[in-house]
Amino acid sequence: MPIGGTISGDLLAVAKWLQFFIPEKYGLASPMSGIERKVEMVNTQYWRGKTSDIIGLFLAEDKAQEYFSSSKLKPCDPRWQEDTREVLEAIGENHPTITIYHWRDMALMVA
Repeated sequence: MPIGGTISGDLLAVAKWLQFFIPEKYGLASPMSGIERKVEMVNTQYWRGKTSDIIGLFLAEDKAQEYFSSSKLKPCDPRWQEDTREVLEAIGENHPTITIYHWRDMALMVA
């Protein structure tokens, strides 16, 4: 995803990548439609745009600029794990539109 690019959806999953999705539980035609906040439980047809793998998340732009000028980047790069952890803590576990995933196959940072 290019710098400054935009993707959107109803909910955002912070996983190994950022994944927007529609929280549809039973299907659009179902009279018993519900909301599913776990992206791994939502049919992939309801997944919307996503980013490439996350290298790091930052609260301050100057830290993000440091990342952009770095080389040999790795997914969830150890150099920025503390910054990433701070962002995840700032989002929190009860955010109304952002879900942080701890499911091992999709988690950005495994506890």
